[in-house]
Amino acid sequence: MASQSLDQMRLPFAQSSHDRENLIISDENRDVHQALEGWDGRPDPYLVLVGGHGTGKSHFGAVWASEAGAARIVPYSLADLPLDALSDICGAAVFLDDADRLRDESALFHLLNLIVQKKGRLLMTAQTVPSLWTATLPDLVSRLAAIRCLHLRQPDDATLSELLRRAASRRGLALDDATRKVILTRMERSFDAVASFIDAFDGELTRRPGASPSTLARRAMAALYPER
Repeated sequence: MASQSLDQMRLPFAQSSHDRENLIISDENRDVHQALEGWDGRPDPYLVLVGGHGTGKSHFGAVWASEAGAARIVPYSLADLPLDALSDICGAAVFLDDADRLRDESALFHLLNLIVQKKGRLLMTAQTVPSLWTATLPDLVSRLAAIRCLHLRQPDDATLSELLRRAASRRGLALDDATRKVILTRMERSFDAVASFIDAFDGELTRRPGASPSTLARRAMAALYPER
């Protein structure tokens, strides 16, 4: 029964985008990459990847979870997971995405305690550090304050340019250096913005198959950012 409940709580990840092949290591995230790679040699039972929307924290978490064989849970399902099922998974690796959205303090406190008791590993992602989460239970507040955080920043131009090239290439599209530079002068600085642009670019290509990449790029940007 416990294993059946666990299977129902796990959510799949889009491997086409959240895999190691598509993970770009740059100066902005190298420390996070190295910390996750060497985590097994450290005593920390928990880590939190902290970053704003589109910084790649879910991507890093998904890569780690895949390679660690981690159980993957989300905030809205944690409270519904039976305690015996939760106990079963805490002896190994667990990945909790968007942990700062969790509103059930007891469920989070049980998870943290079980990870320590069972000698497991828990990787969480959040937009803010744990000390700013809306926790009120004194024991949970003190536990959260002690969790080690790894901070992710917005990707730099070199990273975004490479992401654009790779994303376009996967769809059989060509974006030369000059066109990518023009795109970067107007595009939002996030991984999600790259995916949105490629979708828009692909749509323009379907409607105008004979247009040049620079024309398609301008039209895609105009559709995404009409005010710019």
